[in-house]
Amino acid sequence: MTRILAKTWLKAEFVLLAKRRAQPVFNVNRVANPQGKRRALFVYLTLPFHLRSNHPTFQHHQNRKQAVQIAQLLGESGYVVDVVDITDRAFRPAGVYDLVLSHRVDYAGLEPAISERTVKIYLASGTNHIWRNRTIRQRLDALASRRGRQLDPVAWDIEDMPWVRNADATVCFGNERVVQSWREVCPGPVHGFNNYGIIMNNKFSRDYTDARRHFLFFGSRQQVGKGLDLLLEVFPRHPELHLYICSRYEKEKDFCACYHRELFETPNIHPCGWIDIGGRRFRELTARCAWVTLPSCSEGSPGSVTTAMSNGLVPILTREAGIDLQDCGILFADDHIETIDQTICEAAQLPAGAVEAMSQRTYEAAKRNFSEEAFLQRWRKILSDIHQKFPC
Repeated sequence: MTRILAKTWLKAEFVLLAKRRAQPVFNVNRVANPQGKRRALFVYLTLPFHLRSNHPTFQHHQNRKQAVQIAQLLGESGYVVDVVDITDRAFRPAGVYDLVLSHRVDYAGLEPAISERTVKIYLASGTNHIWRNRTIRQRLDALASRRGRQLDPVAWDIEDMPWVRNADATVCFGNERVVQSWREVCPGPVHGFNNYGIIMNNKFSRDYTDARRHFLFFGSRQQVGKGLDLLLEVFPRHPELHLYICSRYEKEKDFCACYHRELFETPNIHPCGWIDIGGRRFRELTARCAWVTLPSCSEGSPGSVTTAMSNGLVPILTREAGIDLQDCGILFADDHIETIDQTICEAAQLPAGAVEAMSQRTYEAAKRNFSEEAFLQRWRKILSDIHQKFPC
């Protein structure tokens, strides 16, 4: 049983939709606490619990569905789960919980929920904030050196992290590289897990002779951190290669001004903006491109990449993306422009048959390692390990 400690701005129709859900029913606001049940507080997202399971919002980002799935897994573990939104700073717990799983890095009024017996878990969506801020600064300084312009960092992550530093355990999106970053600040065990992709097309009909020359950049905000600036310095050199940019670059005015010619006046660079993965445009791009590339400096198994992989696009990534590619993708040796240039050109020159085989391996790896089933299995194991170490 899960109850939502919801914010008052949630629309009434969301509540009605929640009551119509087939499985399970999420009760909004007050609900009796059954005798003998452990209680868990989940600080993350509340909106998904107010939507029907097939609502289009669940295709906008994986975290919507993952919030519901994590709450369900806590329920499987014997908890009555209360969910509060991460943005709701007015919330104050009415009592103590046996377990608190929070995406916040601070306590933010959660003190009444904590006793000496409470198991405190931090849910991380990327690398250690100190790591990330440092690498973002390095990228911005490198761009300033090349272009003579210091761009807005967009956002810095909070480095004062009392919840993290006092957590009994940390659970993070990403591979061992991401896990290692959190071990520097977390006193307890750190457990990593893969993000999963959203499959929009189970059948691929690409012309790989042509598709091997087409690359998708699929990200969101903070273009310099995700390496779009590096790609924009490479692709104008190679007019036979095409880059399709799906991100929120238009919200970063100084970035667009700095790279105006590359973004908007270069024939082989195609600014697409933010796109709906459930729409026709996304299907067209995944049919046209063979590759998805993200030379990021800090990620935690980004859902944009795992979704592209789940639709057969071969990833070309930096190690900092936090994804283990094994034999289904290509890693940049470093993030130097010449290295990125060489890697992109070598990928485009591979035989069509080799690229098609890589695409198939990528799709199979996505089904095996970056699927909802793998996500759920890994989370069950993580919760089991935490309960063995911290019985409550």
